[in-house]
Amino acid sequence: DAVEEDEIHVGHVRDAKLVPSRESENRCNQLAKRLNECILTAGHIPSVEFNRIHEHVRRSVPDIVQAKLKLSESSTKMKNVHRDLENAIKVAKGIDNSASSIERSSNLLEQCIHLRITQMFNQSRPGV
Repeated sequence: DAVEEDEIHVGHVRDAKLVPSRESENRCNQLAKRLNECILTAGHIPSVEFNRIHEHVRRSVPDIVQAKLKLSESSTKMKNVHRDLENAIKVAKGIDNSASSIERSSNLLEQCIHLRITQMFNQSRPGV
């Protein structure tokens, strides 16, 4: 019985030497093959990760470039709007500051009209 169990799990015994069975050899070959694949995979992990990063960058760069272009356009528009607003503020302040000048001009114009009316009245009177 002990020899039969050895033959099933390990192989069979001939003249005190261990000879692996065909099944044991297949299992060992499969194990060696899987270990080899594991080692190769582990050795290639950095390059696999590099390829993943490369693919991610390759897919992301066009979107980033588009976003940068849109941001640049928006920045230019914002600068133009800012400049226009500054000009509008200057004009509004200028109008506010010119209110006193406009009032003085209006008073002078009223005085001129009054003087002209007086002059016309004096010219229309005979003998004065």
